[in-house]
Amino acid sequence: MSKPVNIAKITPPRLSQVLDRRRLIQRLEQNQDKQLILILGQAAQGKSTLAAAYAQKSEIPWAWMNLGIEDSDPVNLFYLMVHSLQYALKEVDLSSLFDYPAAAMGPREEIPLYREWTNAVFDRIPASTRMYLPWKYSV
Repeated sequence: MSKPVNIAKITPPRLSQVLDRRRLIQRLEQNQDKQLILILGQAAQGKSTLAAAYAQKSEIPWAWMNLGIEDSDPVNLFYLMVHSLQYALKEVDLSSLFDYPAAAMGPREEIPLYREWTNAVFDRIPASTRMYLPWKYSV
């Protein structure tokens, strides 16, 4: 059963009158072939704004997750990830994933279980869909 999600956790911040950071956007564009790009910096240096500005301009489909301390629980993280991807990929039906992870699955070792959950998500996304996933963690 799907847990409700706060829409602010799966949508980027609204951008109004943002300083054009052309050089940083170009660096992100130059590295689109990478599987992971980390945007690092101290608090209030514009990391989320940069990611949101890039996603807004990008032609690549993207999903957004604003992670909080409650998302350190694997089940909460899984549900948030599925909600984020479903919001981004409306044409892909991920509703069956809300039955994951179920208590009926019984006890298992954690790492293989997480791998199974992740594979269940990405097996349902067409291989032709290349996505940008700007996920932000905040405490």
